[in-house]
Amino acid sequence: MGLDNAAIVHVDEPTASSGPPLPIVMPASTGQGLQISAQLTPRVGQVFYSMLFENNTQVVVDGFMIQFNENTFGLATAGPLQIVPLQPGTSASTMLPIVVLQNIPAGPPSSLLQAAVKNNQQPVWTWRSLPDSNEVQREFPGIKNGNQDVIY
Repeated sequence: MGLDNAAIVHVDEPTASSGPPLPIVMPASTGQGLQISAQLTPRVGQVFYSMLFENNTQVVVDGFMIQFNENTFGLATAGPLQIVPLQPGTSASTMLPIVVLQNIPAGPPSSLLQAAVKNNQQPVWTWRSLPDSNEVQREFPGIKNGNQDVIY
């Protein structure tokens, strides 16, 4: 895949928060005590999946893996999910490097991004990000494209 080691952000590397907390994509009530918050984040010219894992179970949770389903954006992981074993009552965050234009499905486009996470102690958990309700459509009168045609 041609990974650039400089693009990998390790769990113990501080990440600057530039906004509100990450949205919860899997609440602890659904994940048998494991809560996951995540969102796509641009950083230094690359896209990352910023993730926060919170272990509200009574056992250590480890061996995390992630996979995106085929999606209109062609988003896929650029490497393995790197999360330290989570002791009960602890949390850890990571920024997973993402590649684009991989696994693009045939058919109509959708703003849906589905992810699945597995660990050694629990079943596979899936969630949906970027639901169609988040899609925004706007008109920008008078903007020209490369052919100098006006786009309406």
